Amino acid sequence: MAEQEGFKNALESLFADPKKREEVLAKQDYALVRKKLHEMGGDALFTLSMTAFFLGITSSALREARKKYDDPFSVSKSHTARKDQILRWWATVLKKKSGLEEEIEGSAGLDLRPSPNLFIVFKDRKTGRPVVLCNSLITSVSDELISDTLRTGCRVVAFTPEKAIEKPWAVHQEKAAYIEAYREHLEAKHRQKLQWLDRAQAQSKALADRAELDASTPRS
Repeated sequence: MAEQEGFKNALESLFADPKKREEVLAKQDYALVRKKLHEMGGDALFTLSMTAFFLGITSSALREARKKYDDPFSVSKSHTARKDQILRWWATVLKKKSGLEEEIEGSAGLDLRPSPNLFIVFKDRKTGRPVVLCNSLITSVSDELISDTLRTGCRVVAFTPEKAIEKPWAVHQEKAAYIEAYREHLEAKHRQKLQWLDRAQAQSKALADRAELDASTPRS
């Protein structure tokens, strides 16, 4: 069984003590192992079976996604990939399945280009309303919360920053951070526009001064 294989491989990576591995294996404590995987840093290397176990998908679903979309495991002879690369790739898979073809870019901060940003959106259990969790590729929300949401069900949706800000968010601090980043983006754009106007004004004045000088200079 693929899930069992992923569970065992994860045990090898997580617990150096054979007795501890045997203890967890005997209890079949999947929840503990997944929690430990969530706690690992972004540079942790995951095997294929560990990845399927971590994402909560079947090995065939993982194999199909690797065929259709850029495979993060293809660069490694041992078929391993970094945890942060896997999370980013899985967000890309979900995004492309939703029909959006833009490539995911960036690794820190917020991607605030004119094109729509991509957000993880899920249904609130109490209200049933769509709720924004975070930006799907760049976020301050923990890997654990993101991977839990990806596994339990969500969509990766393209919004303009304005539309995203209008929506209800699950984490107030995440929305506040996004609004602050967008404010800085708008202020930077405003400064650029003012600088462009200043340059245009300076060029116009220089041309006018030159024309006035030419008009006042006696012709021989």
